[in-house]
Amino acid sequence: MKHLRYLRGAAALTLGAAASKIVGAFYRVALTSLLGGAGMGLYQLAWPFFALFLTLTSAGASSSVSRLVARERALGGNGKNVFFAGVRLFALLGGAGALLLALFSRSIAALQGAETAAGYLLLAPAVLLGGVLSAFRGYFLGLRRMAPAALSEVLETLVKCGLGIFFALAFRGDAARAAIYALFAVALSEGAALAFLALSLRGERRVPDLKRRSSADILPFVLPVMAAACILPLSQAVDSVLLPRLMGGGAGAVTSYGLLSGGALSLASLPASAARGFASAAIPSVAALSARGEQKGAQRRALYALGATLLLALPAALLLFFFAEKAVSLLYPALSSGEKELLVSLTRLTSFSALTIAGTDTLAASLAGLGRANKAASSMLLAILAKAALQVILVPKMGAAGGAIAANVCFLIAFSLDLFYTVRITNKRKRQYGNDHRSGNKRGGALPSRRKPLKGGAVHPRARRIAPLG
Repeated sequence: MKHLRYLRGAAALTLGAAASKIVGAFYRVALTSLLGGAGMGLYQLAWPFFALFLTLTSAGASSSVSRLVARERALGGNGKNVFFAGVRLFALLGGAGALLLALFSRSIAALQGAETAAGYLLLAPAVLLGGVLSAFRGYFLGLRRMAPAALSEVLETLVKCGLGIFFALAFRGDAARAAIYALFAVALSEGAALAFLALSLRGERRVPDLKRRSSADILPFVLPVMAAACILPLSQAVDSVLLPRLMGGGAGAVTSYGLLSGGALSLASLPASAARGFASAAIPSVAALSARGEQKGAQRRALYALGATLLLALPAALLLFFFAEKAVSLLYPALSSGEKELLVSLTRLTSFSALTIAGTDTLAASLAGLGRANKAASSMLLAILAKAALQVILVPKMGAAGGAIAANVCFLIAFSLDLFYTVRITNKRKRQYGNDHRSGNKRGGALPSRRKPLKGGAVHPRARRIAPLG
């Protein structure tokens, strides 16, 4: 029955993500047609720097808040103390990121050699709203209310697409202006999703909080999650500079890098996007079980989430391997015959990573739920270092194929280490809680009869165990 509830939540999130991806794909096609090459070029130029600022200020907001809210509720509180502290923290971080993006908009535009400064000014509010929106979604995930979180994602995509097409049609004679206002649609869509979630807060049960929380209280929990979320994007930014140089430079090296990163690895990442609902739903579920001292149950839930993820990713990996040629012909018809041949071979090489990327996402989320996001960060860091070493060795000799092998090894290392930490940590903590239960100490064991709660523990009529706060 508990697994059924988890699957319902994961299915809601997965369907929401899938609907957003499908609508977003059609939107890109329509926007390209309306803006033309020049307008779409401006739109695409502004996106990477916006994504970088957004990642640095709000990465891990949803997962860290959902984990802490689920933990508080498992101990008998309502989690609003964590929610408000998270909103304040990510509003502060997002505000700082928005201000920096606005201040350096002209410098970034000059660096890019394009008129994108106005676009960055209109995107700046989206950096602020993005962090707050992630904190709201994390709160609903912690409440196990998956439907509002999923619907907000769909609403955000629909508003962005609708307004983006409206602005593109309104300024169709001016491609640059149309592209800039299409970027402004991003901020407006986040505002609409935030308003929807704010309205969805009504009607919750009122339960006293266990402890008042400040932004400084939750920052130590947020930082490891943010670090784990930022390592891979930063590594990909380094790859964009390193790999073309290792391939010898020139137009051919840039093309090969584009086929590897934008083609083969993007296809390998699709199953992870489809299975993201399992990862998001795992965080509050595992966190609640861990907070109550049910370490065996937390481990089972983490491994169940991993099994469901791999069950979804395995058919996709097999399809990528056996039908790579048909997929490339269908998705990239404009490529030359030589480029198609290279992309087919790279897609087959990286198809194995469809499993490990999806599995790593789910295991990293489970580790965050267990309060061990630092382990996921260290795993990814070691994997990235191994990838860089292999790139230096293989890419000069094998070209893009060496980069594909290095990426496979990277995600395999991250997956293996995350799986090891998940099993090892839960087994270790299970033994700890078993000893605490017998002794009745304050580290999570049962409360001895006719004794007052020990300092640092939490007692509430709804709490099943005594556990330290934070």
